[in-house]
Formats: sequence, C-alpha cells, structure tokens
Amino acid sequence: MNAQTALKKVYDEAIDPIGQIDQALVKAKSEGKYVICQVGGNWCPWCLKFAGFISKDTAISKVIAENYEYIHVNYNPRKSQGEEKMAQGKALMRRLDNAGRFGYPVFVVLDMEGRILHIQDSGYLEEGEGYNQEKVLRFFKNWTPQVVKGIQPQATGAPKQYFLPTAGASDAENDRPMIEVYLPKEPNGCAVVLCPGGAMRWLSWESDVVKMASFLNEHGIAAIGLRYHLNKGGGQMPQGTKMPPMVDVTHPEVFPQADANPMHNASGDSIIRLAAQDAKAAIRMVREHADEWHISKDKIGFLGFSAGGGVAIAATMSADKMERPDFLCTNFGPSLMPVTVPKDAPPLLIMTRVDHPNVAAGLVALFMEWKKAGADAELHMYGDGKGPYELMPQTGETTTETWSSQMIHWLKTKGFMHKD
Repeated sequence: MNAQTALKKVYDEAIDPIGQIDQALVKAKSEGKYVICQVGGNWCPWCLKFAGFISKDTAISKVIAENYEYIHVNYNPRKSQGEEKMAQGKALMRRLDNAGRFGYPVFVVLDMEGRILHIQDSGYLEEGEGYNQEKVLRFFKNWTPQVVKGIQPQATGAPKQYFLPTAGASDAENDRPMIEVYLPKEPNGCAVVLCPGGAMRWLSWESDVVKMASFLNEHGIAAIGLRYHLNKGGGQMPQGTKMPPMVDVTHPEVFPQADANPMHNASGDSIIRLAAQDAKAAIRMVREHADEWHISKDKIGFLGFSAGGGVAIAATMSADKMERPDFLCTNFGPSLMPVTVPKDAPPLLIMTRVDHPNVAAGLVALFMEWKKAGADAELHMYGDGKGPYELMPQTGETTTETWSSQMIHWLKTKGFMHKD
C-alpha cells in the first residue's frame, strides 16, 4: 500500500459538481454561511492530505463548522474521463473562474449568492511535506461572513480595515473598496500601498498583501493592502473575440503610449477607472491618518502586482496633489490604459521577467514614456524565468529572487528610507 492509497478518499466522483455547489449554496444561505469549494480529486495526494489535515485540527475544524458549508468538489484535468465528465469539468472551471490555474487543491470562497469572493492557491499554505497550521487557520478566519462584511475584526492582532469613500450605491458589502493597514513595530515613516494582482477579476491577497506586508513591516515600512473594484461580469469573452498575438520584449512599439491592455472594452475600461479612484482614495486616506500611523506624508507610494500595477499607474496619471504617490513601483504590471506622464511624475521602479509575454514589452514601453517625459525611471528585467512571481527566499540561485531587496535598496537611495 503506497502513501496515496492510505489517504482517505473524500471526493465523490459520481455527482455533478455544479449541482453539488448549488445544493451547498442553498444550505449555506439558510444558515448564514459562505461556501468553500476544495477543488481537486482522489487522484491528488495533496488534496487528500489537506482534507486529513483540517479534520484532525480542532481549531480549524471549529472555524469551518461555524462559518462555512465546506465541500470537496471533484475535478480531474485528465482527458481519460469520458465526454460527460470532460463537459462537467469545463462547466465547473467556467463557474469557478478557471480556479484550476493555481493547481490542486485550490479553494474557492463563495458568498451566499454564489459570487466568488476569493480563490486561494494552496501552495501558500504548504510547509515542507504538509501544511502550516497558522497559515491555514488565518485563511479560514479571514474569509468568514463576519469578517468580509466588516461585522467583526479579523483574528486577534490582525490589521485594521477601513472602507473607502469610493464605494458605489450598487456595490455589494463584500465588494466595497477598502484598505487593510499593517503597521510596523519600529516605523521609519515610509508607507507602501499594495495593489494586488488578479486580472481585474480577483485579488491575490495572500501573496501580494499578507506576505508582502510582513516583509515590509520587518523593514519598518507601513503596508496598506488595497481592495479595489473588480470586473464581476464573468470571465467569458464576447463571442467571436480572439486574443491578440503574444508580444515578446523586443517589440515594445506594439504598445503605443505603453498601453498593454490586450482587450479594451467600455465595461473593462470603466472598472479600471473605478479601481484607480480607489487607489487614489487609499493614498488620500493614508495621508489623512499619517500622524496617527507614524507615516511621513511625503513618503507614501504604490507597489502594484500584475493588474494591480496597471491600477497604480492609472491612479498616478490622474491624481491630484493629495492623491499623488511619492513613488511608484510596479512588479510585472504594465499600464492598462494609454500613458500620459503627469507633471512632477514620481520616480518609477519597474520589475519584471524578460520572458513574460506582453508584460515585458509593455513595461519597456512604460519605461520609455517616463524617460521621454524627463521623469525618473529605473527598469529591472530578470532573465531566469517566465511569468509572474512573488516574494521569494534568497537562495542565491536566481536573480528574480532579489527583486524585493533591490526595491528596498531603491527606496533607500531615493530617500524614502534611512540608509543603513
């Protein structure tokens, strides 16, 4: 008997996963709970390992029982399942915004109406050959109905949340833009508003906010996580629409005015503008609370990841003096709108991998726009990987892993932090 055979199988492979989710939502709504879908299968040892892990931890089990209808949703990416199962799998991925892109297991948090609140990559919860109890418990505590609705604070010692004045009358309570404030024990006056990525459809909160906030706090920097407006219209492109061809780093001219948005439409552009308003409101709120939070009013800037970088750039272009960041950092996040560099533009730090399709070329174009305007800009391009990345351990084996330390050094050289 191998290790996987010994793990208890928890996925029902015979039922329709969409029907399973619908039934869970009915029950959850009647009990005032949310639904968490643990997507994976009996073929996945890490999926079974997680199921066993949470069932044996009384603290985690208690939080789940009190707040969620927790279901194991079967999905098998292999093509040997027959046409019916393949069709069910495709329907499931459409329903859950292609959550499988994060690997398995993946956790999808749904509110009582079935809207996706959060997609959790389980990789961030792992530790060694298992899972980290503190990280797993924090994940479950941070997405309870009470926390999302602002009825109660997050876990003891957790950061404070403040709603922004940019909420629309039609915004659901759990979609209202807000900031989450992480203050360091020994502040140096610098503050970074973190704009997480997620393709303007979700927020990569754990990696782009929670983990980054801990890193920044260690360096005396206040970290402000931003929840901004998202596109809630679903992930389907209009019928007949084709994705444009991929562009490599050698052709930045493909993106006039550094506009690297491949799919402009009225709805999507309006969401970007709303998100930019949220980002500007966040800078304004930080300045208004600067004395209380031990922040210098002239040392407040953005760090955007992926789409969050596009939000930060759009905000910077249209900000007034009170809303203007003192610095702008973007991590593999090109502009999603045509760039007009503002007068007195803040210094710009760009970081990306060379082989990130569209993104690298878009960021070269952004760098050129800043320089053509006579503004301060610096571009770091890493040649040892493709696609996005996050805070990485310093192993000495890659150059990408140095991005965070290089950003800290850049902040020091620009005068936003004290030099060692």
